[in-house]
Amino acid sequence: MCLFLGCADSAVPKNPTSATASAPQIQHTKELSSSPTQVRTFTPDTREPALVSRVIDGDTVEVNLNGNLQTVRYIGIDTPETKHPSKPIECFGPEASQFNEELVAGKQVLLEKDITDRDRYGRLLRYVWIEEVGLVNQILVENGYARVSTYPPDVEYESLLIEAESLAQADGIGRWSACSEPSPSHVDRPVSGARQRGANCSPYYPTLCVPPFPPDLDCDAIEEPHFPVLKPDPHGLDADRDGIGCER
Repeated sequence: MCLFLGCADSAVPKNPTSATASAPQIQHTKELSSSPTQVRTFTPDTREPALVSRVIDGDTVEVNLNGNLQTVRYIGIDTPETKHPSKPIECFGPEASQFNEELVAGKQVLLEKDITDRDRYGRLLRYVWIEEVGLVNQILVENGYARVSTYPPDVEYESLLIEAESLAQADGIGRWSACSEPSPSHVDRPVSGARQRGANCSPYYPTLCVPPFPPDLDCDAIEEPHFPVLKPDPHGLDADRDGIGCER
């Protein structure tokens, strides 16, 4: 038969290596290569290359961007506090910082902007990508080091992060088994107006489902700090009237 049809190479071609298979050797709570969620694989034109020069904590880094040092806060997530001036070190905070250090320190990354360029502290707000590894924001959530904390209009990957958090919480990964967590953050705090439709939520706190006044609530009853507040702020959660509630 080979004389008439020709003989194809009998070697079986190797399967292409998955994007996460070449991830750095980090002690993951969950293997990155077995991530159940999907990330966008094409490279947006707006992503900027930068070098991570220092890891500040679990969700904040310093990068060299175009020759300038910039502080970058990861969009859409929150890791336990380790360096807050008025808070003690929180459960799983050191572990989140260490994981972030091993994941991005000294690495070339790509910074992706959503809508807002900087937060009120002057930090760049970015999604952080590592080529052939994935979206760092998502990796921290799905490995149980961070929880979802999104604020409109910066919600490009909101559904992706919520799915990752739900799976991590269901599997008891990381902080979800090590710490006392009543429920995933997106259950207690809807992150968009669409989620509040039909719920008994005050319209003056657009990223939180805060019950209407009365009865009165104070910041001790609110799980998530630093959220937008609209006037007249019936619960009085914006003490300094700068538009941000419960700045603990």
